Amino acid sequence: MSTQDDKPAVSAISVQEMIDLVVALASLIAEENEMLRCGAPASLVGTVKLKVKLAGELERHIALMRAGGVFEGDADPELRARLVQRGAELQMAMQENASHLRAAMISTRRRVDAIMRAFREHEARPGRYDNSGRRTLTLASTMGAGRTV
Repeated sequence: MSTQDDKPAVSAISVQEMIDLVVALASLIAEENEMLRCGAPASLVGTVKLKVKLAGELERHIALMRAGGVFEGDADPELRARLVQRGAELQMAMQENASHLRAAMISTRRRVDAIMRAFREHEARPGRYDNSGRRTLTLASTMGAGRTV
């Protein structure tokens, strides 16, 4: 026999824990956004592991809270309002983060393309091979036409 009383109780503390997780994740994303905004490559930001951990905890907490009925009106209205507000702030930070990550990926792609273009141009230049089999290039510069590198 299943009744409403069989649901696990969701305390104000568990709602507060969820708010704390949302705030922690939003703060981490804001920190990452600032690093990306300053031009740090996405791969060097170093927040991915912690983001994944916090997101996993938040996901588990949401599942527990849904099972407890928080989203059906069982939570304290003040805590619920704070949770909704913090959730909206997290969503805005995540949208900004996605935009910064897209820009970082485009920038990285451009860097890789420039490196590959330079490499292909370097390989296409005429050159000679020395006694050890290494390729040497003949540079025609104003500093010394015909110098070998």
